[in-house]
Amino acid sequence: MRARQVLVVAAALIALAGCGSGSKDSPEASSGQAATPTAGAGQGVAPAEQAARDKFVAELDAINADLAEKPERAVSRGRDICLDIDQGKTDAQVLRNAKLRFEATDEWAKEIIAAAKTHLCPS
Repeated sequence: MRARQVLVVAAALIALAGCGSGSKDSPEASSGQAATPTAGAGQGVAPAEQAARDKFVAELDAINADLAEKPERAVSRGRDICLDIDQGKTDAQVLRNAKLRFEATDEWAKEIIAAAKTHLCPS
């Protein structure tokens, strides 16, 4: 009897493992579409803030679609650029950190910094 219960639980876990996995085999991932800029959508974000996030993610997507693959992470890293600037780090330090955060080239990092300044950093 105990062995049967273990088998039933194991079968249930295996069946559930495939549900909602968000794998690359999902229709959204296989459709060939770039990441949809919805960083923070539905999380109580003000519409103006959401619009700024979406614009930032869209700019990243225009630079390279891989940069916008995970919108929440991209926005978080973009905000880190703003923090670097607010903390008075040199342009070279901000550039270096952006390159490391986004695994980007110098040119991409410069464009990412410009996008962050435009859309995420407070004036």
